[in-house]
Amino acid sequence: MIMKQHVLVMAMFLLPKLAHAQQPSSLESKIASAHMDRGIESVNAGDYEAARVYFKQAYSAVREPHALWNLAMAEKKSGHYVLDALAHFREYLADARISLEKKRKAEAMIRELSMQTARLRFETAGNHEVHVGSKTLTSEEVHDGLDVLPGKYQIEARLNGRTSKQEIDAPAGRETSVRFADPSPQVAPPSTSETSTRQPTAKLVTVGVLAAVGVVSTAAGVVLAIKKGGSEGRVHGHSEDPTACSANPAPAFCRNLANDVDDVKSNTTRANVFLGIGIGALVSGAAVYFLWPATTAAPPDGQKLLNSAFRITPSITPNTISATATASF
Repeated sequence: MIMKQHVLVMAMFLLPKLAHAQQPSSLESKIASAHMDRGIESVNAGDYEAARVYFKQAYSAVREPHALWNLAMAEKKSGHYVLDALAHFREYLADARISLEKKRKAEAMIRELSMQTARLRFETAGNHEVHVGSKTLTSEEVHDGLDVLPGKYQIEARLNGRTSKQEIDAPAGRETSVRFADPSPQVAPPSTSETSTRQPTAKLVTVGVLAAVGVVSTAAGVVLAIKKGGSEGRVHGHSEDPTACSANPAPAFCRNLANDVDDVKSNTTRANVFLGIGIGALVSGAAVYFLWPATTAAPPDGQKLLNSAFRITPSITPNTISATATASF
């Protein structure tokens, strides 16, 4: 049974009866007919919102062009569903069952509604995931374009984990192009096998100098402390009475005793100074090494990372104290 023909009373024209491309069942026709009747009653009462609901239910039941037309007209007349009306008129126009005359009338409706809306046309260099405001677009919408109400829109495009954003002003009655170029691929951070932690040259030189000073000074302090011990031993090894040195003329041993006492005092002072310098330099070198930030970078092509090493070789003799510092870069 073919569904009884209904038309939208407030429409600019009446739709003639159409033959169905696919015959709906008797139950579907009755359901659609009841919804269409209620929709017409709502139109006559000026309640386009209720008419929209009934026509939508009718179209869901039979998917016929005249039901879709009435739905689009109710959406247009309500004033609150301009974008839905435009989409449904476009769908109606694409239906192969309608005549050329009806196509022209649908095109007139589309032109009228297009002046009240804006259209976004997307130009992408890749398969972007596009978001307009909170709406995620389908691939068809990205390809065919999107009808929107006039205004400003935040548009976001995502591709391979990268995101680009832009604000678009969409004026009424115009099509606005939105271009998203394929972003330059991000360079992945080098793997640990491709990077090495290298110490700045200034840091290595500073640590090396402080280490050399520390080792040499400490060695010198130790040697002087040993010599001080030897002088103290000689002072205590004198069997003569030191009080005899106050006599005039002083005995001959007093000169040796005085020299040994002077050596004890001198070596004590110098040992303390060198040990202080050595310990201070070693502590400073350690602080520089651990507190100075290291840099992590991949080695330049054709070059190796700086691989610095310091070797300090002290040399101590009874009369001299020295150290040899070698460095490789």
